[in-house]
Amino acid sequence: MDKYVITVGTAGYGEVFINKGKIAKFNFYFNKSLNMDVSRNRPYIVNKLEQDIRDYFKGIKVNFLKYELDFSRLSQFERNILEQLRKIGYGEVISYSKLGEKAGYYKAARAVGRVMKKNPFPIIIPCHRVVKSNGDIGEYTPGKKYKTQLLLLESALY
Repeated sequence: MDKYVITVGTAGYGEVFINKGKIAKFNFYFNKSLNMDVSRNRPYIVNKLEQDIRDYFKGIKVNFLKYELDFSRLSQFERNILEQLRKIGYGEVISYSKLGEKAGYYKAARAVGRVMKKNPFPIIIPCHRVVKSNGDIGEYTPGKKYKTQLLLLESALY
């Protein structure tokens, strides 16, 4: 697996792990910057993802479905949940329980929450769009303030 770094200006930076031409993992570090040249010898997919993440943080709707993701390290349950989540569009939200139901798992809100907590593809698979049934935004591994920022960016919160 190869690791690459992408920069997104003041929004932060990301680490992209590529395995056999697919994105195997993506880490994003909010409000952190790097002072290094990261553009050398990167595959096209990394350069494209960097541009798409930059566009996303500018408020441009980006279709991340075009990226092939490596789900080989995930259980079937995790894959099913994340595949359903990929279908939730920009500016939309879904509850943990509804997401579980869409994937065929009823009364699985807590298990869905655990999948969101360890989502290996944040932003690409938008776990920030999953909220509690009561309307509370719920948790987000980098912090609730970042989840709120992403939902506001997408106009999913008013």
